[in-house]
Amino acid sequence: EDYDKQTWEWTKELLHMIGKDHLMGLAIGNELEIFHRFREELNVDDACLERLWDGNYAWKWFQQVTAEFDSLGYADIPITSVFGGLALAGNTSTFYDIPEARVNTFLSQVASRYQERFVFSFNFYPYFDPFLKIDNHTEDECKGALADSL
Repeated sequence: EDYDKQTWEWTKELLHMIGKDHLMGLAIGNELEIFHRFREELNVDDACLERLWDGNYAWKWFQQVTAEFDSLGYADIPITSVFGGLALAGNTSTFYDIPEARVNTFLSQVASRYQERFVFSFNFYPYFDPFLKIDNHTEDECKGALADSL
């Protein structure tokens, strides 16, 4: 939470420097659905995950940042939370939703509250795709893989 607060302070400084005319949107959160899969690397424990999802920290933080963003004069700027491909692996819902990553629940809340102002954002990484290979008979060309991924 301290890191979230610090990054928000830095973001407000950046907003002041670049101005509204050079801003296409604000992302609050990035790939939260993978925290449970990278517990050690991200230093995330069960209590953190429970607070994030069941304690509604993600939702409350999103609302808090958005309210402050709006009070700074940005109420007409789109808002989002960026998710990765795992978020699309809905098991019993449109989006991924398990106790350790309640993406569908979160996105339902955000879309309901902010409606058209909220925009869906996803990071896709074609370089992780095991089917994209170096071109046959070359050691350093990937024209085929680029064509397939674009």
